[in-house]
Amino acid sequence: MKPSKNQIFCVACGRPKMLFETKAKADNFIKFNSSEIMEESGKAPIRSYYCEICGGYHVTSNNSKTHAEWLDNRDKVLAEEVDRRVKANLKPESNQKQTNQEPKSKGAKGNKLDILEQLEQSDILMTKGMLDEAGELLAKCRFRIQAVEQRMNVDKLEGFIRCKDQMEKLMRKLERLKKWVTSSYDEQEAFIAKEGKTEEEEEVCTALVSIKAVVRIKRALYDIDKVIENREFSILKYYVAQCEKQIGSIHGPGRSEIAQYWNRELMNAKKRAKEVRRNRTNGGK
Repeated sequence: MKPSKNQIFCVACGRPKMLFETKAKADNFIKFNSSEIMEESGKAPIRSYYCEICGGYHVTSNNSKTHAEWLDNRDKVLAEEVDRRVKANLKPESNQKQTNQEPKSKGAKGNKLDILEQLEQSDILMTKGMLDEAGELLAKCRFRIQAVEQRMNVDKLEGFIRCKDQMEKLMRKLERLKKWVTSSYDEQEAFIAKEGKTEEEEEVCTALVSIKAVVRIKRALYDIDKVIENREFSILKYYVAQCEKQIGSIHGPGRSEIAQYWNRELMNAKKRAKEVRRNRTNGGK
């Protein structure tokens, strides 16, 4: 069987992974399923390891001891960061009454709004195509939510359910987006043209279209620079039109902000072209 059950999103590796309660269960999974997985996918898990972040055991097909040691050290650093954040937010009840200058409800509300703001920013980063940065920001949000869960009573966590649900939704979006960004051009176009998409697929598709548009914008701006450098002004309008078309195709979270940025870049390029043409007309080099 393929490793599809008991999956959680592992912040440490940035994708869904199976999680086992004990090493024995993880090793048994490898023992009884590795052959079938090898036949289906061409590679199979060969060892289990403890994940500091998830608090359980994962399986992996990576047999490099050096790489495993590096991953273990990375996970340890991440886990220590979680512990640090949690401890920094844990205070005795008596100290809270003496030191807190604001009502707890206001502080909690501010914390929740801050997390939601960061989640929104991670969504905008995906529209820009900055997937690694989006992943890092989502990981920080997860740390903060874990800290909140540690220090607040269960009956006060209701306001953070939206944060947690949104975070998990964005993590799924990021994982799917990474898959499509690395797919072939034909696969991407087939996905974009697919009918009957789910709501989550539509969001991924919108981000993918915007990412492709940003890549084309960068290419068009590069071509415009070359046109200016080579004084080939007869084809300048073509590349400007291509750039404008791609800017207009950007949609999704942060659309206005992203479009404004690239419009400014295009405006600067057009100004450079105008100055060069004027200098040439005036006999300058």
